[in-house]
Amino acid sequence: MQAFKMTKKMPSKDSRKKEFVYTHQDGTLVWGQIIKKNNKTGKFTIQHWVRNSNNQSEDSGMMQKVIQRCSGCRLNDRRVNKESYNCHFNRDYSDLACINRIFSCQNNSDTKVIKDIIETRKCPGRQCISEQISDLIQIHDYDTALIRNTVSNEEAMIQHITLLHQLRSVFNPSNTIDIYTDGSLTDRFNTNLNDFTKHMGTGWVIINDKNEVILECSSSITDWPSSTRAELGAILSAILVLQTGQRANIFTDSQAAIDSINHTRINLTNGKNKIRIWCKSNNYSIISSIINLIDSKHLEIKLIKVKGHSGVKGNEEADRVAKNDTGKSTCITIKDSQQKDLKYDLYWDGKRVDRHIRKFIDNLCGSALEASWSFNRTHRTIFQDTTHMIEEKVTWAIFKKNTGFNCTTTTVNNNFIKHLKLTNNLLPTLEIMKERRYDLYGDVKCRLCLVENEDDDHIIYCQQLRDKWVIMANNTINKCEQMLKDFLSKKEYIQLNQEDTQQLHLWNRNFFVHTTETEEKVF
Repeated sequence: MQAFKMTKKMPSKDSRKKEFVYTHQDGTLVWGQIIKKNNKTGKFTIQHWVRNSNNQSEDSGMMQKVIQRCSGCRLNDRRVNKESYNCHFNRDYSDLACINRIFSCQNNSDTKVIKDIIETRKCPGRQCISEQISDLIQIHDYDTALIRNTVSNEEAMIQHITLLHQLRSVFNPSNTIDIYTDGSLTDRFNTNLNDFTKHMGTGWVIINDKNEVILECSSSITDWPSSTRAELGAILSAILVLQTGQRANIFTDSQAAIDSINHTRINLTNGKNKIRIWCKSNNYSIISSIINLIDSKHLEIKLIKVKGHSGVKGNEEADRVAKNDTGKSTCITIKDSQQKDLKYDLYWDGKRVDRHIRKFIDNLCGSALEASWSFNRTHRTIFQDTTHMIEEKVTWAIFKKNTGFNCTTTTVNNNFIKHLKLTNNLLPTLEIMKERRYDLYGDVKCRLCLVENEDDDHIIYCQQLRDKWVIMANNTINKCEQMLKDFLSKKEYIQLNQEDTQQLHLWNRNFFVHTTETEEKVF
């Protein structure tokens, strides 16, 4: 059963209210209803109720507790109730907690149904280790409940609860513990994928005064691999097993992990927009879990930077545990909605987006554009004397001419966009528009010839545009001729013999022959 952190609600001192409450007697859970309140002495008189073993129900997988009035037991205080039936006793106000969800059974006012999951925080002489109550409610101590409410993986949950009990047997909450944490990011072969994948190992150790390891933990964490994420996972694993009110010095060789936690806490306490803080954070599920655990457990934590691989005993041991080359480690999976300030978790491809959300969306859109570019054809094969490839130097010269400080007008910007779309076969032809919005364009043909589909090639070969292409080709040839004359007139830059000059002019005149199909008409 999942254990939740619950706020203990004290009964009201209003004598008119007769709340149902619970308390503990010799480590056993006891229920009852307040029938009298003495606010002067702080003593409340409780009528004892017990479990009805013959009438149990189950609601949505959660076991409900059916109780009825006790007919008499050893808890009955003869000073309070001298009758031989029913059971009454006194309790201090501070020892009582209200049962919030309790309902009457149909047609039976003497029977009640408890739907609360009741938490116990203290047991006589020791902290209560998760105990199984025979009356269907499983009770976990506060620190165990926090582990179960943070970690979703069963193996990791059991591992950290076991370490919590071991730590309690060695340290008191008033002791200061030195914990060395480390994370590792390595490539490991994944048999399921038949390929190498990133593995993030986490580890921490506690060392005594003799530099001996007395407690260690090796685990791992998944998704969004980075060295900082692995370091944060190690810190989270260490904080999970600390007792409430514990003092601890956490040593790590990652300044980035320390800054991530400290900067987030500072921004949250300075009154900045919490939603914006988390949306701009990487690894926010881990950081929010760390901060929530520190606040919930009232921990006194100091994050201390140590130099990695510098011979520090604790750091070297933590590095050994984090790499864990000898065996399979458990995987820490954080439950959803650990972030209290966000009412949602953003998922992509089944994984929680643990990254700066705006940057993630920008990268995602950029990747889609890059994929679209890579799957396009290199270029249309219009000219027979080309190598069917984009001329990189010429293309870059055109782009450079129209970008940056050179882009000073809308016309220049439009020219750049046209060149870019032309290079990538993305001019807004009807075929392109059909791919985007077929519901608007349908199976429409070229609006000039009304015969063929309008794509990049058809724009050149369309008979209705033939005259315009001839005019454009002649204008381009004349302009190139003038540019060649101007260029060749500058003898200090270039020296060509007569044969080379004639060949250059001939190439310019013949370049558009295959486009216009009628060389004589062009010239």
